[in-house]
Amino acid sequence: MNHPAKSGAVSPGTRAREWPGAVFNPADSSHFMVVKPHAGRVRAWWGKHLLCDTVKAVLVQEVGSTFYLPRYYISLHEIQPPLEPLARRTICPLKGEAQYFALEGEEIGWVYQTFDFASVLERRISFWDAQLTIELSPPRSPNS
Repeated sequence: MNHPAKSGAVSPGTRAREWPGAVFNPADSSHFMVVKPHAGRVRAWWGKHLLCDTVKAVLVQEVGSTFYLPRYYISLHEIQPPLEPLARRTICPLKGEAQYFALEGEEIGWVYQTFDFASVLERRISFWDAQLTIELSPPRSPNS
């Protein structure tokens, strides 16, 4: 089994202070996230719709009452099709207030109005898995 520090993975039971750059819930230090820029290109589709083609995505690994699946977050201004804001809102004690968005009437993702300590995710969107396809490409080498 790889040690988390060597593999880059975050494991349940890891304390936030063990991870440089970890963002944690001030009221519960066992609830935290590690946010890292993705080093390459991210293209995401919702069904047949290309949502984004970016080299500025971040990958979020969150640990709390459970070990959450990693999520890519994309700057909202990089999303290509127009999204409709929905009235639905929820609160995450780590990230802030989530506003949900739809594409052609179907809820597809959320954006946080973040707490100050989680501002790294401000105005970034992540998507539900239902019809999401993500293509990852390595960074371009300086010789290409």
